[in-house]
Amino acid sequence: MERTDSKAGEKTRTAQLSAEEQDFFYRLPLVPLDPYTNLRYIADFVAAVENLKCPPGGLILDLGAGACWVSEWLVRLGFRTVSLDISYGTLEIGKKRFLDSHIHGSFVAGDIEALPFMANTFDGIICLATLHHVPDIQKALEELHRVLRNSGSVVLIEPGEGHSQAPASRVAMERFNILEQDILIDDIYKKGQEAGFKRFWVVPFISPEIQLDNESWHALLTLPYSPSRIWAWAKRLYYLFYSLLPLPKARPIKQGRWLRAHLLHRLIINTKTHPILVLRNEDRCLDSRVPGVLRADIQLISAPGKVSTGDDFCLRLRIKNTGDTLWLSQRNPYGGFVTLGGQLCDAQGRVLIRDFVRIDLPKDIAPCEEITLDFSIKVPGETGVYQLKIDMVDELVTWFEARGSNPLIIPLQVE
Repeated sequence: MERTDSKAGEKTRTAQLSAEEQDFFYRLPLVPLDPYTNLRYIADFVAAVENLKCPPGGLILDLGAGACWVSEWLVRLGFRTVSLDISYGTLEIGKKRFLDSHIHGSFVAGDIEALPFMANTFDGIICLATLHHVPDIQKALEELHRVLRNSGSVVLIEPGEGHSQAPASRVAMERFNILEQDILIDDIYKKGQEAGFKRFWVVPFISPEIQLDNESWHALLTLPYSPSRIWAWAKRLYYLFYSLLPLPKARPIKQGRWLRAHLLHRLIINTKTHPILVLRNEDRCLDSRVPGVLRADIQLISAPGKVSTGDDFCLRLRIKNTGDTLWLSQRNPYGGFVTLGGQLCDAQGRVLIRDFVRIDLPKDIAPCEEITLDFSIKVPGETGVYQLKIDMVDELVTWFEARGSNPLIIPLQVE
């Protein structure tokens, strides 16, 4: 097969879909197949989104989108998407999915080796089972690097070693003239560097099919952790066999050594045959859209001791960012910006009004930066003794207290 003909083969294949095949693509990833195949599609999607670390509302390029089920699910999670595929036929199915679901997305018929987008366009790029069809992987990676923003990531999840020799791959190549090739970890690492990517990660995984009975699990726990010895065992086993061997009849300590080595062996094999790879332009600066450590030191400078119902009372606070994450202050419909929040509690600390106060920050707050904030609050309409719990809120993400930060408790007597 000539590699230059593979794109034409892909277009021809998807332009001639029967009504049954169109329905199949429309229903992805929940199609009438072996249910474990469907679960693999879903597991790959979860791995891609978790490792992309795209901010809420970020713009994601879905490469080789096909019938656009990945794009649809991304939109439902709150992201914006552009779905690109070389085939008009499958993109039309994707458009129908979006129309039927009453959601919005963009659809582009294009070539991954010559992306029709300006530089620095996307916050993230997902490529599920697409790159192994591309004739010039080096050119494709250069294009991904060009259209990705500096803080963005590319996640590639592809068939790895042995894929091109699989019976289904041979049929696809012979019948439809579609390119099927192995995606090798070291090859992507080298080509990614040449394309300009600065960081590269391999995401190892062990198939959830592996199960240990209670005896085997406790045998595994009996072995002291020794990375160098376990790695030596794993390499020895890797070169000997792949199949799941029966557990040796031996003392628990010996069984534990065998199991740990075997699990590492399976991890290596699974990762090489189904690699999950992450490429990044540069180290991501943590901000509140996809936060790291959220911590705040909130100190009371001044507050009235007693207040009357219906009045406003003024507070002055000193707030310091003691985490590692930039607090963004600009409001947007997707969240990921930080505000000061207050919960009204009774004298015993039971929450009466969860969202009693929300105060915008005057600017973005960097780690170790400190500000003074003045604001006023409407006094509760009933007399009594209250507590005002002051905390920072990463909107649509979390209250800081839920991440281990200490809120400020202010006693409040209303007369």
